[in-house]
Amino acid sequence: MTKRNNLICYLNGHYLPLKQAGVSPLDLGFLRGYALLEVMRTYQGQIFCFSDHYQRLTQGAKILHLRLPLTANQLEQVIYRLINLNNLTEAKIKIVLSGGIGKDDLVLGPKPTLFLGVESLHLYPSSWYQTGVKLVTLNYERPNPDLKLTNYVEAIRYHDWMVNQKAAELLYVNRGLVLECATSNIFFFKNNTLITPREGVLGGVTRKVVIKLAKKRFPVSLRTVSLKELLKADEVFITSTTREILPVVQINKVKIKNGQVGEKTRILSSDFQNFLQKNYFTQ
Repeated sequence: MTKRNNLICYLNGHYLPLKQAGVSPLDLGFLRGYALLEVMRTYQGQIFCFSDHYQRLTQGAKILHLRLPLTANQLEQVIYRLINLNNLTEAKIKIVLSGGIGKDDLVLGPKPTLFLGVESLHLYPSSWYQTGVKLVTLNYERPNPDLKLTNYVEAIRYHDWMVNQKAAELLYVNRGLVLECATSNIFFFKNNTLITPREGVLGGVTRKVVIKLAKKRFPVSLRTVSLKELLKADEVFITSTTREILPVVQINKVKIKNGQVGEKTRILSSDFQNFLQKNYFTQ
């Protein structure tokens, strides 16, 4: 049995070993993919931007007509208890809220299914941050992009192809317009302005923090972005809860500028680390 299966999880009000947890095959999350996903992380045992994650989860639940059975305070307490039960120092937290079991395959159940799992936080290679990574484009737009759904079909389907291309992420492009990556948001600098797509993307929590930090130093523009424009950028980077700010130096076969991590990206990365030190690390 793997160490992961021996972890303690939370399922519909109960704490139990992950290997003993079970969801009915009639649950709409399993049967129809009707479920939300939220991923969080900790820094020195503190949850990163919990209120923003909770707000996104509750907004998604409202749109999908799902009742989140825990208040913000209750959910936070469950997460910290799971971290302690599993003796974790730094954790990755996954929350799934699904439609439960309905009268038939297209009817919401009277009670949603709520699952929380934690595991050790996986950190990406430090070399990625020093020399940057490659993205490869995929012609795709997520359905309901403003929702963080459990549907990651294309990301999983093309994962091996992406790895074979020696890329770190898939970049979704639709009709020549840049949207988002499979599990992250994308930004780029042109001259002194930081630009990121506005429409057809998930409102990333780290994205929100980076935009706020960037506005203290640079003009920031949220707008439509073409792939042609992105390939001519001065600097590119992606953001996510687990990646923080990750520099991009190549997209498909095109090197960004000189193929080096840009100075403005390094400045923002430093600002982000200072933000973390101030808010999550003991002085």
